[in-house]
Amino acid sequence: MFKRKNASATDALIEIRKCIDHSYKVRSHIEELDDKGNPALSHEIQEMKKKSNSIINSLNKTYQKAIEVEKETERFRKLNLGKK
Repeated sequence: MFKRKNASATDALIEIRKCIDHSYKVRSHIEELDDKGNPALSHEIQEMKKKSNSIINSLNKTYQKAIEVEKETERFRKLNLGKK
């Protein structure tokens, strides 16, 4: 995911956002399959929808946590600048 060893919280946010966007595209393709109404694949499509939603929810939670980390990092950075 990251090309640098010491990736920042901002870098993490960017990468997570890319994953979320890609996951929405995948879910859109799954919904297109569902709209075509192939009864033989109905169960598999429903399972893919559930997994897709689960992945998106997890990524959104991770994104929110990364935002919190970035805010805390910025707060500590400001505190450390004030000590100098």
